[in-house]
Amino acid sequence: MSELPMINIKDIDLIDHFPGHNEFSGPTPDKARGGRWGKIGQSLGSRKLGCSLTVVPPGKVMFPYHIHHANEEMVHVVSGKGTVRYEDEEFAINEGDIILFPIGSAHQIRNTSDSELRYLVFSTLVFPEVCEYPDSEKISAMPEPERGRFHVTYKRDKRPYWESETLD
Repeated sequence: MSELPMINIKDIDLIDHFPGHNEFSGPTPDKARGGRWGKIGQSLGSRKLGCSLTVVPPGKVMFPYHIHHANEEMVHVVSGKGTVRYEDEEFAINEGDIILFPIGSAHQIRNTSDSELRYLVFSTLVFPEVCEYPDSEKISAMPEPERGRFHVTYKRDKRPYWESETLD
C-alpha cells in the first residue's frame, strides 16, 4: 500500500532563521532577519518543487530585497498582513492573498503589522541559481543544495576573468 506524501500545516517543524548557516550570520539592522522557517517540499520528498512555511514576527523581514535569475516564487499569505516591496513599489498584503514573483523581479516581504505574518512560499528548484541584492549590490551563486553552500560577493568586486589562473 502506498503512503501519501502529506503534512498538515500545523505539524511543520520550524527552525529559527537558518541557524548555523554562516552565509546568513553577521550584523544586521534591527528590522532584518527575523522569523522561523520550515521546509515542506523537502520533507515530503519533492525534488523539483519547493515549498516552505515562513513565520515572521511584527516589524521583521526574513530575506533582503532580492532577485532570482533561475527560479520563480509564488506566495500564499496564510495569516496576518504586511507589505511587499516589488520592483521598488510597496503593496499591502493580507490573509488569502497569492503573489507571483516571476524570474527577474525584485521582491521582499515585510511584516509591517503588530501581529505574526505566516506565508507559504512555492518555488521552482532550478540550480545553479544566481540572486542579486539591489540594495547592497551583492550577488549570490547557489549550487544544488547537496553540492555545497553558496557564495556571496559584491558586484563592485570585479576581477579579470583570468586573474590568478595558471596554465600548468
